[in-house]
Amino acid sequence: PRIFNLRETEKSFRIGSLEIKPYAVDHSVPGAMAFLIRTSDKTLVYTGDLRLRGICGDLTQRFIDEVAKEDVDILLCEGTRINENESHSEEYVTENVNNVVSQCKQLVVADFAYKDLYRFITFYKVAKDNDRNIVISKRHAYLLEELQKVPELKNNIPRVIDENISIYIDRKDTGRFEKSDYDKWELKFLDLSNAVKADWIHENQEKVIVCLNFFDMNELIDIAPNTGSIYVHSTSEPHNEEEIIDERRLNQWIDFFGLKTYHFHASGHASGVEIQKIIETIKPKELIPIHTEHPELFQKMHYNVK
Repeated sequence: PRIFNLRETEKSFRIGSLEIKPYAVDHSVPGAMAFLIRTSDKTLVYTGDLRLRGICGDLTQRFIDEVAKEDVDILLCEGTRINENESHSEEYVTENVNNVVSQCKQLVVADFAYKDLYRFITFYKVAKDNDRNIVISKRHAYLLEELQKVPELKNNIPRVIDENISIYIDRKDTGRFEKSDYDKWELKFLDLSNAVKADWIHENQEKVIVCLNFFDMNELIDIAPNTGSIYVHSTSEPHNEEEIIDERRLNQWIDFFGLKTYHFHASGHASGVEIQKIIETIKPKELIPIHTEHPELFQKMHYNVK
């Protein structure tokens, strides 16, 4: 079994001769951290994945301001979006999603990373504001239950039995919704009062936002969306050949069911302009790009890039 060592933000710990100080930062999943690492002769900073314009952007800014007080020898800096200069906020996503949902009189299909807690809260609030229920998968419900155990998150996450949440019970194995069709962890969701199946969603299309990702799209066969239904894509654009092929397949499903498509997303990664601000504030002696397809762009931002 894995051994998990929980770390609190800004509380140092040691691994051998290394002194490590973690900093909570904002990203598209909760729990993201950056690290200040002190060795016998060097001070390193590792950004991990981070952004400045998210709901918890103040965490990232605090990290930047605190490590800027140090004499940093090496900065290992992420550059996922170093070639992009624009960053959307979660408010941008909320406003635009709310606009299209409020005008839709049929089914709304939402596609976002189920681990993106902030995006889920966005769609949950939009559903609530438009008198709809948000329909989530059993896997999503399981994650929400687990995150309810985290004190810092508990008050910000609705419970899975919330009146505005429904849990989708998909057809598996025998196709007859037998309990033997499901894994042990799924069983507790089957008999909840807010558990729903495809036929219920079909009959209540104007009352729900159903969360389906790429691997769930075949559920639309049973749901059978009405004319006028929409698909809201709220994840990043494809980054490699495999993702491009997946997107092509996804678009064929969407076209087959006649869904009108919208794309509203706020990335979990800082833009090039924001990365430059991070580098200029921390002032490292040496810069090492990580997590990027464009390391050469860092050379415009620092005099000593390795």
